[in-house]
Amino acid sequence: MAQGNTRYQGRKAGAGPRKPVMMKFDCVLAQAEALVVEHPARKELTEAEIKRIADYFYAHELGADEELQEERIGSDPGSAKRPPAAHGGVERSITATNA
Repeated sequence: MAQGNTRYQGRKAGAGPRKPVMMKFDCVLAQAEALVVEHPARKELTEAEIKRIADYFYAHELGADEELQEERIGSDPGSAKRPPAAHGGVERSITATNA
């Protein structure tokens, strides 16, 4: 912290003993402050990291599209005739044949 420890600014030196709850709270604050570490910003990504990000994004978009398709099918009975977009956008016609 740039300004130093500012937690005790309002507390007077002779204010009496600290209560156990406040002592526990101080411990939690100290642990949280220990976790706050500044990490330098990275300016470059490896090819593996870029591929991993792209794969995650693609999977996320496919999942979102699948949910959207399921919502459409559930709300519109006629939409079951439309092909799902998750199959690469290939159009198919679904027809019933009587043999």
